[in-house]
Amino acid sequence: MQHVVAPSLSRGAQFLRLGFTILTVAVFLLVTLGGLVRNAGAGLSCPDWPLCFGRFLPPMNVQVFLEWFHRLVAGVVSTVLLGAAVLTGFVPSLRARYGKPLALALFLLAAQVILGGMTVLGLLSPKWVVSHLGVGLAFFGALLFVALRAWDEQPQGTVSTGPTHGSALRAAATVTLMTVYAQAILGGLVSSNYAALACPDFPTCNGLWWPRFEGTVAYQMLHRLGAGAATVAVSVFFVALHRRRSEISPWASTLMWLLPVLLTAQVLLGIYTVLWGLPLPLSVAHLATATMLLATLLVIRYELRHR
Repeated sequence: MQHVVAPSLSRGAQFLRLGFTILTVAVFLLVTLGGLVRNAGAGLSCPDWPLCFGRFLPPMNVQVFLEWFHRLVAGVVSTVLLGAAVLTGFVPSLRARYGKPLALALFLLAAQVILGGMTVLGLLSPKWVVSHLGVGLAFFGALLFVALRAWDEQPQGTVSTGPTHGSALRAAATVTLMTVYAQAILGGLVSSNYAALACPDFPTCNGLWWPRFEGTVAYQMLHRLGAGAATVAVSVFFVALHRRRSEISPWASTLMWLLPVLLTAQVLLGIYTVLWGLPLPLSVAHLATATMLLATLLVIRYELRHR
């Protein structure tokens, strides 16, 4: 394994490290808040966009506050990220380190803002809701990558030079990450098409092991099949990591234990969300846990690549 002694960080780099970390946490909370808005039925509480009832500070009730606060947090995140991008652009060393991943994050942010408006103006059409979720998760991932690079003290471009099996582990991490991401998108399809209770029982669907794939039942069954695929992918990846735990970075070998914990929690949340009739806390926790699972996989993938 190649080890490189890193130079001390400048004050600007230290500031960005802290800033990107806070922004990443804020975006995680923003994604979770978006799930709360959606599952609380508050998505159209502000029927116009970008203002709410034509005002920055509208008359409030609980649902209006949820949607308004979601927009407020999104606006703060956007402003701070733009400020960090400007700072980065004016410092050549920072621009070289963060330029490309930060540009991707800004592109996804712009797309997310537009999709947020289209979600409201399109009256919560499933195509906009699902696109908003998908881009939001991708934006979170891009910003997390920027934060990881900020904490990485190796020179840019340094790559692990460990055993040849490292490339196989990285490929497995990528496949697992994309499988879980696709499953999260399927969850968005279920929610936006009001299919969460199309099958009110589990493991059967309306008493059948293999119902007809039509209407809202099709979305629910696809999500269940996706859950099975994601469970297999995460489990196989965990076993592969565990077998090579002495040959991966200490941080990756620690984080891998989160995989079975988050996976188990996610499966149980999915089951009891259905069996208990879609309670709001479980619905929101289901999305938050999926996001944490994605984040854990992305960090492990980064460690495998750079350690």
